[in-house]
Amino acid sequence: METYTSGCLNVKLEFGEGLIEEYFEQLLLKTNYDTNDLLILHLYFLKCTLNAKAIDNVFENIYANILEQNNFSDANNIHLIQRIIVSIVLYHFNIEYYDLMPQTLSAVREIIDEIQDFALDYYNKAINGAELLNDKSFRDRVIEEKNKDFP
Repeated sequence: METYTSGCLNVKLEFGEGLIEEYFEQLLLKTNYDTNDLLILHLYFLKCTLNAKAIDNVFENIYANILEQNNFSDANNIHLIQRIIVSIVLYHFNIEYYDLMPQTLSAVREIIDEIQDFALDYYNKAINGAELLNDKSFRDRVIEEKNKDFP
C-alpha cells in the first residue's frame, strides 16, 4: 500500500486510485474545477509524485488548467489549489524536472496574495461588526491581531 507522508499527514493513495479511475476522464473535459474535482486532482498529482510518472500531455493539460484557476471566492478552493500546486512542486523535484518551476512558483505567489486579501477582508468585516455592535474591546483586539499579521 502506498502512503504519502509529510509531517503528521498520511494519505492512503490506494483509496484514491478508484476515485481517480472513475472520475478522471470527466475531469479531462473540464477547464474549471469545483471542490470535488480539486480533491480528485490532488490525489492524481500525489499519485504522479509517488510513482515518478513521466510528464505527458494529460499532466500538462491539467497543470495548465490548475494554473488558470481563478475561483478564489471559496476558501476551500484556494486551499485545495494550493495543496495541488505543492503536490506539483514535489512531483517536479521528484522527477528532477525544473522547467515549469517559475510558472508554478508564480501561481503560488498569486494564491498567497489571494489568501492575504481574503484574510484582510475578514479582519475588516470583524472590525466593522464590532463597531456596529459598539464593542470597542473586541474591535481593538481584532485591530491588534490584524496589525500583527499585516504590519
